[in-house]
Amino acid sequence: MRLIRRLICVTLAIIVMTGIGNTVLLHQAQAQGLAISGSFYRHHFQMLPGESFATPDVYIVVFNHDTIDKRVRLTPTAPPGVEVQLDEFEFTIPTKSNRSLAVGVYVSEDTTPGEYYISIRVDVLPDEVSGISIVGAAEQRAMLTVFGEAGTVNITTVTPDGELFLSKMHLYQKLDGGLSPAGYSETGRFNSRLVPGEYMVQVFFGDDEVAKEEFALAAGEEKNITLVAQTVFILGFSASPSYDSATGKISIARTVYTIKNIYRPLKDMRAILQVSLNGSNLESIEIISVPALDLGNTGGRYDYAPSEGWAKGTYSFRLELFSQDKLYATSVAQTIAVSPEQTTGAQNGLAGAVKWILIIALPVLLLAALLILWLRRRR
Repeated sequence: MRLIRRLICVTLAIIVMTGIGNTVLLHQAQAQGLAISGSFYRHHFQMLPGESFATPDVYIVVFNHDTIDKRVRLTPTAPPGVEVQLDEFEFTIPTKSNRSLAVGVYVSEDTTPGEYYISIRVDVLPDEVSGISIVGAAEQRAMLTVFGEAGTVNITTVTPDGELFLSKMHLYQKLDGGLSPAGYSETGRFNSRLVPGEYMVQVFFGDDEVAKEEFALAAGEEKNITLVAQTVFILGFSASPSYDSATGKISIARTVYTIKNIYRPLKDMRAILQVSLNGSNLESIEIISVPALDLGNTGGRYDYAPSEGWAKGTYSFRLELFSQDKLYATSVAQTIAVSPEQTTGAQNGLAGAVKWILIIALPVLLLAALLILWLRRRR
């Protein structure tokens, strides 16, 4: 009987342990459904005491790959005087979805300069109805360097007329051969203290980049930068030759263009086609003249032929846009090379002229000779 009881106890123990093991494995599988990604862990925060940092370029993404909804809590860890800022710290992520949050950092005035680590931990919260707690967590950390010296930069974006241009401004610091987000503004202005280093600022209006500049900032330096936004673009400008099928000589250069206006109508818009030959200016031709250029895309073409015929060499074509005689945009130059066999220029024109002179002059000379001969016979 004792042996039978022991066998029964062992069997029950195995069943219980198997059940517990299955439960643990199930929880571990569910925990594996939680993940965290984004750009936060790749970013090296370089800040100054008393400075705040916030940009949509630095963020975390929390994933729920599981088959059930999960409520999670974000727990930042930072050194004394440093605050990691998030829009939310607790929220529910539906099954098979994710949540993205921008990460901001504040460094107090009394923070000691040095190198630190900051982190964000994501934990799954217990189910409010069943009370069952699913074990699962994920964490990211990033480096923070607090500097003791700084420079100041004031950046303003304006229209070609000098007015403030409301736009999104992204500031990056050049670090280790890459670009690290350093600031953000949606007002067309950016004013901040920055650690010494090399920077690049990009300005966007919608999806279009309207300005970009690189600059260096030294400790104690105050730098004022004014960026002029490009609001009109010349897209797809091209110049291609067309040949006479009978002679193989070039007849025209067909230029095609699209003008994109993203901001507001431009008054008295003119488009000038600049033509040069072997680096020397040849002609300036007005191909468009309108009272106003509307928003959106405007396309067209212009067929060009030199007034004195095509000569041997390289022709260069460039389109320039003016509004009220102010230059707004310039296209990339396009070139066409003309070989001696393709020319229709001055030499060919001279040969044709001589030919026609001879055709007209010979009969006249013949008539004059006959007249002189007749007059001599009468004498």
